[in-house]
Amino acid sequence: MLTRSSGVLMHITSLPNSFGIGSFGQSAYDFVDFLVETKQTYWQILPLTTTSYGDSPYQSFSAIAGNPHLIDFDLLAQMGLLKEEDYLSTNFGDDPTQVDYERISYARRPILEIAVKNFVAKNEFRPAFENFEKNNRTWLSDYAEFMAIKEHFGNHALQEWDDKQIIARAPQTLKKYRTMLAQQIQYFKVTQYFFFKQWQALKDYANQKGIKIIGDMPIYVSADSVEVWTKPELFQLDAERNPLFVAGVPADQFSATGQLWGNPLYDWNEHKKQGYAWWIYRIAESFKIYDVLRIDHFKGFSDYWQVDGKAEIAKYGSWQPGPGYELFEAVKQKLGDLPIIAEDLGNIDDKAKKLLADCGYPGMKILQFGFEDTTGESFDSPHHCIPHCIAYTGTHDNDVINGWYNNLTAEQQQYVNDYTHRGVNESVCQAVIRQLFATVSNTAIATMQDILDLPTYSRMNIPSTIGGNWQWRMQKTDLTQDKKDFLTKITTLYQRANKEKAMIKFSNFVQASTNKSLEELNDQAIYAQLLNYVKNLSADKPKNTGKRKVYYISAEFLIGKLLSNNLINLGVYQEVKDELARAGKSLSHIEDIEPEPSLGNGGLGRLASCFIDSMATLGLNAEGVGLNYHCGLFKQVFKQNEQKAEPNYWIEENSWLIPTKVSYEVPFKSFTLTSKLDRIDILGYKKSTKNYLNLFDIKSVNYQLIKDGIEFDKTNIKENLTLFLYPDD
Repeated sequence: MLTRSSGVLMHITSLPNSFGIGSFGQSAYDFVDFLVETKQTYWQILPLTTTSYGDSPYQSFSAIAGNPHLIDFDLLAQMGLLKEEDYLSTNFGDDPTQVDYERISYARRPILEIAVKNFVAKNEFRPAFENFEKNNRTWLSDYAEFMAIKEHFGNHALQEWDDKQIIARAPQTLKKYRTMLAQQIQYFKVTQYFFFKQWQALKDYANQKGIKIIGDMPIYVSADSVEVWTKPELFQLDAERNPLFVAGVPADQFSATGQLWGNPLYDWNEHKKQGYAWWIYRIAESFKIYDVLRIDHFKGFSDYWQVDGKAEIAKYGSWQPGPGYELFEAVKQKLGDLPIIAEDLGNIDDKAKKLLADCGYPGMKILQFGFEDTTGESFDSPHHCIPHCIAYTGTHDNDVINGWYNNLTAEQQQYVNDYTHRGVNESVCQAVIRQLFATVSNTAIATMQDILDLPTYSRMNIPSTIGGNWQWRMQKTDLTQDKKDFLTKITTLYQRANKEKAMIKFSNFVQASTNKSLEELNDQAIYAQLLNYVKNLSADKPKNTGKRKVYYISAEFLIGKLLSNNLINLGVYQEVKDELARAGKSLSHIEDIEPEPSLGNGGLGRLASCFIDSMATLGLNAEGVGLNYHCGLFKQVFKQNEQKAEPNYWIEENSWLIPTKVSYEVPFKSFTLTSKLDRIDILGYKKSTKNYLNLFDIKSVNYQLIKDGIEFDKTNIKENLTLFLYPDD
């Protein structure tokens, strides 16, 4: 998020379709196309986790499991798991602009049960499902068991289950329920397979189109959650898993009595004792499904508002110290630098500001808050925006611009009009969005409701209220061409247009190249495809340029194996690793197949390689120049109980070498050689440019000169010049 960009905030549930709630189906793909058409970079969504009491995505039964309400029936029908008559005549709600959560919960369940039954009966899906179970074994079984047992007890909260032994997870009792509820447990596992299969396909489509997903991670989990059931030591609970203290915030711009969230508070001492392992795992899992992660209530890591577990409002509580930078330092050590957005709204003190600065994450600015202060001194005023932040018209907790504006005083309304230079025929939504995109903030995000110029009925959430929230749904007719044109115009005008070239997924590259899936290929074939995939991505990158140019000339370049390094530098290592894992393949096994380029042998070659790597990462205009040795390294073998050295041939049909049409005639005393030039692309870490390693070879090299081990005719320079690096070693 270091360059000027923009995006749209709209949750999946708000997408239009005929199933009562937005899903991962065609309307989601259409929305991606809309983002591409209007030159956006980001699609920001709310948490994808399961929803519990109050239908809030911020109160979930699991910190990891996906919301089955978002599973698309048409996609299940395409898999042969449903017939259209199984769902097309179902009544999912009477108002297409609102989600009726109670109705869809009852209406969707029997349809999903049909799909699960058909799925289990089809052997063709078994390998993929078993692989899904294996890759998600750390959470899937616990979640499925929790949900099945919860249903068994009438969907009551964990603390209200009639069997105290199962609340405490007594081993024999747990074994009994696993047997008794095996079918229900299977249902919850399979629906998670549906969820993640459909979501991954949608995310792949978005990424291929150059659209990145900004996900959302609530800081807390629900008291009625699988985490509280399976990991009670991480929370402040009594013996029956009731929260001793709960989360919330004191009075702020969202609520005069504060917000009582009711989530159990963490036992931060225990988290520290465990090296923050659960947080590292949770964030790592989030980045498997999102490209960027917004962490909700970032202040809670600095200081958190502690309210008695039996309190009815959040107003009376106290601030307690959070884990601070220590947590994020542990995350960084394990996961590296991650694109994280810190939600730093509300009562942000100096301690929280220091934590944000130490972490280096961008914070948020809400223009609505800025315009409410007619003195212009607000932290959120457009003129107080900085490049390293994400600026919004509003979030899910704000009223939409039209509703907000109508509730302003006459003085505040005039301030908005004057500040934005609102035109006579310009809506207040357009004026504020235009001002948003004009700020210096690197990233600007507008809500879909504001882009559509909708009134207050489309507001997503009113904090500190229960019921009537999270319901808004867009209609296809809302998105008119003039609204698309406006968004495209201001995105381009304020230099936020998405310039990123869409990157094809590896699995799609393989499908296009071989007409086969990853599951159908062996490791050797996958290695060949990976090599070509990386070379294909690298080919699109321009060469570093500049008035000055560095040539590093060396007798050798000990560059080592390139596959992993190139995947990391391209920023696709984890993505490819996950794709392979979903196909039951191991990237580490495939990495072992790669032959090491025999271009260097020692410190001289390693130093040369470090230089050309560093210059590529620094974006310097530089090239390496050397010779293309065919057998620079020897491999050791045992023959007849003796250790022997043999040539280590590395130039195969598929290699990192890129042939060029460049050749030179090189005169020697008694003959002339033809020197041809091959290149290897040298990629800098997450750079949009590259450098070259130029390797000169002779066309007349002759492997037949090698007779025994590494012995060869050393006098025949015409045919052996680039055969070995150090033939006498």
